[in-house]
Amino acid sequence: MRDEPVTETESEIETDPVCGMRVEDELARDHDLAVVYEGRQYLFCGPSCRAKFLHRPADYAVPGRTQP
Repeated sequence: MRDEPVTETESEIETDPVCGMRVEDELARDHDLAVVYEGRQYLFCGPSCRAKFLHRPADYAVPGRTQP
């Protein structure tokens, strides 16, 4: 369990579903590295991970999870 509070920056970081890299929400959206699939936004570290996801999204999507 964490002792320190979660900062705003930490709450805006997600994990790239393809490679597992941590991705900042605003940076990904600014560089067209965000995709909405079945009601959930997915963020990517770069164009190659985004392309892999778009080619086979069901392989990487988190079932039953919607965007908060």
